[in-house]
Amino acid sequence: MTNYFNKLSFKFKLIFIILIVNISITSLIIVLMQNNMEKTLRDKIGLRTNSMVNIISNSSKIEYIYVMFGNNRNQISQYLERYSKEILDEPDIEYVAFFDKEQKPYTIIGSFENAVFKPESDSISNNKYQTYSVNKDIFSEEGNLIGHVMVGFSMENIKLALEENAKISMKLLLFSFLTISLIIYIVLTYFLKPLRSLYEASINVVRKNFDCYVPVLTNDEIGKISEQFNIMVKELKSFYKGLEKRVKESTSELHMSNKELQEQTIKLMKLNLQLKEMDEKKSEFVSVVAHDLRTPLTSILGFAETIMKKELNLSEEQKAKYLIIIQQESRRLGRLISDFLDLSKIEEGRIHLKFKKINISDIINRSIETFNINNKNINFKFESDNNVAEINVDPDRINQVLQNIISNAIKYSPANSTVNIFLKQYYNFIKIGVRDFGTGISDDEKEKVFQKFYRVDNDISRKERGSGLGLTISKAIIELHCGRIWVEDNIPNGCVFLFTIPLRNFDEYKI
Repeated sequence: MTNYFNKLSFKFKLIFIILIVNISITSLIIVLMQNNMEKTLRDKIGLRTNSMVNIISNSSKIEYIYVMFGNNRNQISQYLERYSKEILDEPDIEYVAFFDKEQKPYTIIGSFENAVFKPESDSISNNKYQTYSVNKDIFSEEGNLIGHVMVGFSMENIKLALEENAKISMKLLLFSFLTISLIIYIVLTYFLKPLRSLYEASINVVRKNFDCYVPVLTNDEIGKISEQFNIMVKELKSFYKGLEKRVKESTSELHMSNKELQEQTIKLMKLNLQLKEMDEKKSEFVSVVAHDLRTPLTSILGFAETIMKKELNLSEEQKAKYLIIIQQESRRLGRLISDFLDLSKIEEGRIHLKFKKINISDIINRSIETFNINNKNINFKFESDNNVAEINVDPDRINQVLQNIISNAIKYSPANSTVNIFLKQYYNFIKIGVRDFGTGISDDEKEKVFQKFYRVDNDISRKERGSGLGLTISKAIIELHCGRIWVEDNIPNGCVFLFTIPLRNFDEYKI
């Protein structure tokens, strides 16, 4: 029952409670009115009956009958019976009874169920019978008790009046119930309308719709609550906007952090791959170094042991030949060690250039002279622009670059061919090229030739095996000079290695 009542609307609960209170109060009023009416009616009847009995008991006629006939009971009874019939004609009189002084009846006229004398009258207020009996003594003029009279009055009219009044009261109660119910419903509907608006607005607030405001129609408590509700919604709207802004900022920061974390993860993955590649390259480097160093050392050791064996009886000419091979392999070993050291310095960033302002043509001519001495079957042709400006370079390192490029050109050029070297000056840089007429380099390998230990896969490279570091070192040296090195095809065959050096200290330039 309690759960069912709790589910009802506030308006219905209020109407229900008010009606219960109204019914209770109205019922109490009706009961009180009914009791008051009954008491009033009883009092009126009591007053009437007492007055009538007093008149009868004090009547001289009654006194005369009692005194005149004395002990003649029959005569007294006849006269009293006639007199009683006159009294019985009065409305609401049920019976009239006369008794002697010994309380023995003379005559009883009317509906008297119990013909026993009552020494006292009934209480009008507590009477529960249909008849109200009043007892009165009869005295003579001398004041002597000569008899008694009892008159019974009917209570039926009181009951009928009370029943009629009860019916009217019930009708009034029903009418007031319906009228008050209607009035309460209308009044509550009017007064609870702002509360309904508050309820609907609160639902919108729960749904995060902060543009709902309650109309303030009165200046009473509900109006003040509505006004405070509007202020609260306004503050909630401001707070929610600020909260959304902070959430967006936090989400953005989190997204940025996540993005940065992803970027860092990608960087770490790349670094990990680089470390793996470096580890692989390190292993490859150690393997290549071990192999490249072992080859000349094996040759040197083998020819040295051959010369030392006296039982072979080598001629001086054979010994000189073997010593020349030992010398060549020693120089080759020196170049390998020098290349490895240069590569290590470049990778660790420990290589430092010693800049000097020189004429680049002098370095080119010196390199050509060096190769002319040792290569009798290769011709060199040098072409240069006039009045080439002096440039600020490290002469030894530029010479090293030229040595590497020219040696590769000689290695891949057929016998009795020409290696062309040219020097051109532009507005802000010079360009040097070395052209050969060998087998050339495929497009796929043009970028790879500058990688560490990379060798072009052909018959010449397998016969004339170098360290595979010359072009890598050359590229690093040129880039340290803020220049650029690359390879192009030579028409009809062969290739051209070119590099540029800025006339000034340009960080970046284009051809």
